[in-house]
Amino acid sequence: SRARNPLRCGSGFIENEHLRVEVNGSGLVTLIEKETGRRYPGLNCFEDTGDVGDEYNYSYPRRDRRIRLSRGARARVRLLERGPLRATLAVSLTLRLPRAAAADRQGRSRETVAFPVSCRVSLSPGSRFVSFETSVVNRASDHRFRVLFPTRTKTSTVYADSQFTIVRRNREAHDLRKFTIEHPASVAPMQRFVAAADARHGLAVMGYGLPEYELLRDGSLALTLLRCVGTLAGENLITRPGGKAGWHNDTPDAQCQ
Repeated sequence: SRARNPLRCGSGFIENEHLRVEVNGSGLVTLIEKETGRRYPGLNCFEDTGDVGDEYNYSYPRRDRRIRLSRGARARVRLLERGPLRATLAVSLTLRLPRAAAADRQGRSRETVAFPVSCRVSLSPGSRFVSFETSVVNRASDHRFRVLFPTRTKTSTVYADSQFTIVRRNREAHDLRKFTIEHPASVAPMQRFVAAADARHGLAVMGYGLPEYELLRDGSLALTLLRCVGTLAGENLITRPGGKAGWHNDTPDAQCQ
Protein backbone atom coordinates (compact mmCIF):
# COMPACT_ATOMS: atom_id res chain seq x y z
CA SER A 1 0.00 0.00 0.00
CA ARG A 2 1.10 3.57 -0.55
CA ALA A 3 2.57 5.27 2.53
CA ARG A 4 0.84 8.40 3.81
CA ASN A 5 2.87 11.56 3.34
CA PRO A 6 3.24 13.17 6.80
CA LEU A 7 3.79 16.57 5.16
CA ARG A 8 1.17 18.88 3.71
CA CYS A 9 2.11 21.50 1.17
CA GLY A 10 0.56 23.77 -1.39
CA SER A 11 0.74 27.22 -2.89
CA GLY A 12 2.87 29.26 -0.48
CA PHE A 13 2.78 26.89 2.51
CA ILE A 14 4.36 23.74 3.95
CA GLU A 15 3.21 21.96 7.11
CA ASN A 16 4.04 19.03 9.41
CA GLU A 17 2.61 17.78 12.72
CA HIS A 18 4.01 20.70 14.73
CA LEU A 19 4.55 23.67 12.42
CA ARG A 20 2.95 25.47 9.52
CA VAL A 21 5.13 27.73 7.38
CA GLU A 22 3.58 30.34 5.08
CA VAL A 23 5.47 32.55 2.61
CA ASN A 24 3.70 35.63 1.24
CA GLY A 25 4.20 37.37 -2.08
CA SER A 26 6.94 39.56 -0.61
CA GLY A 27 9.00 36.55 0.47
CA LEU A 28 8.41 37.06 4.20
CA VAL A 29 7.77 33.96 6.30
CA THR A 30 5.12 33.37 8.96
CA LEU A 31 5.72 30.46 11.35
CA ILE A 32 2.70 29.00 13.18
CA GLU A 33 3.18 26.74 16.19
CA LYS A 34 0.17 24.45 15.85
CA GLU A 35 0.10 23.24 19.47
CA THR A 36 -0.30 26.75 20.91
CA GLY A 37 -1.52 28.74 17.92
CA ARG A 38 1.31 31.24 18.34
CA ARG A 39 2.30 33.06 15.17
CA TYR A 40 5.70 34.50 14.28
CA PRO A 41 5.27 36.77 11.24
CA GLY A 42 7.92 38.64 9.24
CA LEU A 43 10.65 36.00 9.51
CA ASN A 44 13.54 35.70 7.06
CA CYS A 45 13.50 39.44 6.40
CA PHE A 46 16.59 40.56 4.49
CA GLU A 47 18.27 43.86 5.38
CA ASP A 48 21.19 45.72 3.84
CA THR A 49 23.06 48.73 5.24
CA GLY A 50 26.25 50.56 4.37
CA ASP A 51 29.56 49.43 5.86
CA VAL A 52 32.56 51.75 5.61
CA GLY A 53 34.48 49.90 8.29
CA ASP A 54 37.30 47.43 7.93
CA GLU A 55 38.10 43.82 8.80
CA TYR A 56 38.30 44.75 12.48
CA ASN A 57 35.21 46.92 12.98
CA TYR A 58 31.82 47.45 11.40
CA SER A 59 31.18 51.17 10.86
CA TYR A 60 28.12 52.77 9.32
CA PRO A 61 28.32 55.83 7.05
CA ARG A 62 26.88 59.09 8.35
CA ARG A 63 24.33 59.12 5.54
CA ASP A 64 23.31 55.50 5.53
CA ARG A 65 20.63 53.98 3.31
CA ARG A 66 18.86 50.97 4.80
CA ILE A 67 17.24 48.55 2.37
CA ARG A 68 14.88 46.08 4.01
CA LEU A 69 12.51 43.50 2.59
CA SER A 70 8.94 44.72 3.16
CA ARG A 71 5.42 43.77 2.24
CA GLY A 72 5.74 45.94 -0.82
CA ALA A 73 8.46 43.73 -2.27
CA ARG A 74 7.75 41.19 -5.00
CA ALA A 75 9.05 37.66 -4.76
CA ARG A 76 8.52 34.46 -6.70
CA VAL A 77 7.39 31.63 -4.43
CA ARG A 78 7.05 28.09 -5.76
CA LEU A 79 6.79 24.59 -4.34
CA LEU A 80 10.12 22.90 -5.06
CA GLU A 81 9.90 19.60 -3.13
CA ARG A 82 6.90 17.68 -1.81
CA GLY A 83 8.34 14.29 -0.93
CA PRO A 84 7.62 12.30 2.27
CA LEU A 85 10.97 13.30 3.82
CA ARG A 86 11.06 17.01 2.98
CA ALA A 87 8.84 19.78 1.68
CA THR A 88 10.55 22.88 0.29
CA LEU A 89 9.42 26.27 -0.93
CA ALA A 90 11.78 28.17 -3.23
CA VAL A 91 11.76 31.96 -2.81
CA SER A 92 13.44 34.22 -5.37
CA LEU A 93 13.68 38.00 -5.29
CA THR A 94 15.98 40.81 -6.36
CA LEU A 95 17.02 43.78 -4.25
CA ARG A 96 18.54 46.97 -5.64
CA LEU A 97 21.59 47.93 -3.59
CA PRO A 98 23.95 50.93 -3.85
CA ARG A 99 26.97 49.86 -5.85
CA ALA A 100 29.50 51.04 -3.24
CA ALA A 101 30.20 53.73 -0.69
CA ALA A 102 30.04 57.33 -1.85
CA ALA A 103 33.30 58.98 -2.89
CA ASP A 104 33.63 60.73 0.49
CA ARG A 105 32.90 57.47 2.38
CA GLN A 106 30.16 59.31 4.28
CA GLY A 107 27.23 57.77 2.42
CA ARG A 108 26.23 55.24 -0.25
CA SER A 109 26.38 55.75 -3.99
CA ARG A 110 23.29 56.66 -5.98
CA GLU A 111 24.15 54.07 -8.61
CA THR A 112 22.58 50.71 -7.79
CA VAL A 113 23.15 47.11 -8.82
CA ALA A 114 20.88 44.08 -8.84
CA PHE A 115 21.31 41.76 -5.85
CA PRO A 116 19.54 38.44 -6.56
CA VAL A 117 18.51 36.41 -3.51
CA SER A 118 17.38 32.77 -3.60
CA CYS A 119 16.17 30.96 -0.50
CA ARG A 120 14.96 27.41 0.12
CA VAL A 121 12.56 27.06 3.06
CA SER A 122 12.26 23.42 4.15
CA LEU A 123 10.38 21.32 6.67
CA SER A 124 10.76 17.63 7.57
CA PRO A 125 8.37 15.22 9.32
CA GLY A 126 8.37 15.63 13.10
CA SER A 127 10.67 18.65 12.96
CA ARG A 128 10.19 21.56 15.35
CA PHE A 129 12.45 23.85 13.31
CA VAL A 130 12.42 25.32 9.82
CA SER A 131 15.50 25.19 7.60
CA PHE A 132 16.61 28.15 5.47
CA GLU A 133 19.32 27.92 2.81
CA THR A 134 20.10 31.26 1.18
CA SER A 135 22.24 32.09 -1.84
CA VAL A 136 23.03 35.55 -3.21
CA VAL A 137 24.93 37.05 -6.13
CA ASN A 138 26.87 39.98 -4.68
CA ARG A 139 27.92 42.74 -7.05
CA ALA A 140 27.88 45.51 -4.43
CA SER A 141 30.69 46.75 -2.19
CA ASP A 142 30.93 48.44 1.21
CA HIS A 143 27.80 46.96 2.75
CA ARG A 144 26.48 44.55 5.38
CA PHE A 145 23.77 42.04 4.48
CA ARG A 146 21.74 40.44 7.26
CA VAL A 147 18.62 38.35 7.77
CA LEU A 148 16.16 39.26 10.55
CA PHE A 149 13.94 37.01 12.62
CA PRO A 150 11.40 38.92 14.75
CA THR A 151 10.99 36.95 17.98
CA ARG A 152 7.90 38.74 19.36
CA THR A 153 9.70 38.75 22.73
CA LYS A 154 9.99 41.68 25.10
CA THR A 155 13.45 41.03 26.44
CA SER A 156 16.92 42.53 26.34
CA THR A 157 18.56 39.18 27.14
CA VAL A 158 19.78 36.49 24.77
CA TYR A 159 21.54 33.17 25.20
CA ALA A 160 24.27 32.18 22.76
CA ASP A 161 26.52 29.14 22.70
CA SER A 162 30.24 29.67 23.09
CA GLN A 163 33.18 27.36 23.67
CA PHE A 164 32.00 24.72 26.20
CA THR A 165 29.24 26.95 27.61
CA ILE A 166 26.12 28.99 26.95
CA VAL A 167 26.59 32.72 27.47
CA ARG A 168 23.89 35.10 28.70
CA ARG A 169 24.20 38.60 27.25
CA ASN A 170 22.15 41.74 27.80
CA ARG A 171 21.53 44.46 25.24
CA GLU A 172 22.74 47.69 26.81
CA ALA A 173 22.50 51.36 25.89
CA HIS A 174 25.73 53.35 26.05
CA ASP A 175 26.65 57.01 26.01
CA LEU A 176 29.01 56.77 23.05
CA ARG A 177 30.60 60.12 23.87
CA LYS A 178 32.46 58.38 26.69
CA PHE A 179 34.20 55.98 24.31
CA THR A 180 36.97 57.92 22.59
CA ILE A 181 38.92 54.91 21.27
CA GLU A 182 36.32 52.33 20.20
CA HIS A 183 32.55 52.07 20.59
CA PRO A 184 31.07 48.99 22.25
CA ALA A 185 29.96 46.60 19.54
CA SER A 186 26.23 46.04 19.15
CA VAL A 187 26.90 42.64 17.57
CA ALA A 188 28.17 39.61 19.47
CA PRO A 189 29.65 36.19 18.62
CA MET A 190 28.03 32.79 18.67
CA GLN A 191 29.13 29.29 17.77
CA ARG A 192 25.93 27.72 16.42
CA PHE A 193 22.84 29.35 17.94
CA VAL A 194 21.33 32.36 19.68
CA ALA A 195 17.96 32.40 21.46
CA ALA A 196 15.60 34.99 22.97
CA ALA A 197 12.57 34.29 25.16
CA ASP A 198 10.10 35.87 27.56
CA ALA A 199 7.11 34.49 29.46
CA ARG A 200 5.04 33.99 26.28
CA HIS A 201 7.31 33.61 23.29
CA GLY A 202 10.71 32.23 22.39
CA LEU A 203 12.72 31.81 19.23
CA ALA A 204 16.16 30.38 18.49
CA VAL A 205 18.24 30.95 15.35
CA MET A 206 20.87 28.37 14.44
CA GLY A 207 23.42 29.34 11.82
CA TYR A 208 25.94 26.98 10.31
CA GLY A 209 29.25 28.83 10.02
CA LEU A 210 27.69 32.26 10.69
CA PRO A 211 29.19 33.56 13.96
CA GLU A 212 27.68 37.05 14.38
CA TYR A 213 24.27 38.20 15.61
CA GLU A 214 22.56 41.22 17.11
CA LEU A 215 19.44 41.56 19.25
CA LEU A 216 17.64 44.60 17.86
CA ARG A 217 15.49 46.94 19.94
CA ASP A 218 12.30 45.59 18.37
CA GLY A 219 13.16 42.08 19.57
CA SER A 220 14.43 40.79 16.23
CA LEU A 221 17.48 38.55 16.01
CA ALA A 222 19.72 39.75 13.16
CA LEU A 223 22.12 37.21 11.68
CA THR A 224 25.02 38.59 9.62
CA LEU A 225 25.31 36.85 6.24
CA LEU A 226 27.87 39.13 4.55
CA ARG A 227 30.19 41.95 5.58
CA CYS A 228 31.79 43.48 2.51
CA VAL A 229 34.73 45.82 3.12
CA GLY A 230 37.91 46.68 1.25
CA THR A 231 40.59 47.38 3.85
CA LEU A 232 42.28 45.57 6.70
CA ALA A 233 42.58 48.70 8.85
CA GLY A 234 40.70 51.79 7.75
CA GLU A 235 40.59 55.26 9.28
CA ASN A 236 37.96 57.85 10.18
CA LEU A 237 35.54 55.20 11.39
CA ILE A 238 32.55 56.43 13.41
CA THR A 239 32.67 53.32 15.57
CA ARG A 240 36.43 53.60 16.16
CA PRO A 241 37.23 57.28 16.80
CA GLY A 242 40.66 56.37 18.19
CA GLY A 243 42.12 55.85 14.72
CA LYS A 244 43.55 52.90 12.85
CA ALA A 245 43.72 49.42 14.38
CA GLY A 246 46.84 48.52 12.39
CA TRP A 247 48.62 48.99 9.08
CA HIS A 248 46.56 49.93 6.05
CA ASN A 249 46.23 47.12 3.52
CA ASP A 250 43.76 46.88 0.67
CA THR A 251 41.72 43.67 0.88
CA PRO A 252 39.61 43.53 -2.30
CA ASP A 253 38.61 39.89 -1.75
CA ALA A 254 36.94 40.94 1.52
CA GLN A 255 34.28 42.65 -0.61
CA CYS A 256 32.91 39.10 -1.13
CA GLN A 257 32.13 39.65 -4.80
